[in-house]
Amino acid sequence: MQKDKDIKTAQRMKNIGRVIMIPMILVASPIVGYFFGYILDYFLKTNPWFKIIFLFLGVAAGIKETIKAIKDFERDVDSK
Repeated sequence: MQKDKDIKTAQRMKNIGRVIMIPMILVASPIVGYFFGYILDYFLKTNPWFKIIFLFLGVAAGIKETIKAIKDFERDVDSK
């Protein structure tokens, strides 16, 4: 009995972690992209081109990772 309860609690915590991870991915990816763009613009003196390019790449990467996380979550829920 206790083992089943522990498994359910662990699964709930895993699901909560996945749900919390999604907004973090969506916020962090564009910030990291902008930061890399800023560094490249600083050294190559190409202001603001790399900031813009890497910002959009960060947004695209965030969306891609969010879709992947949602699919993994759905696959895990469907396997039960």
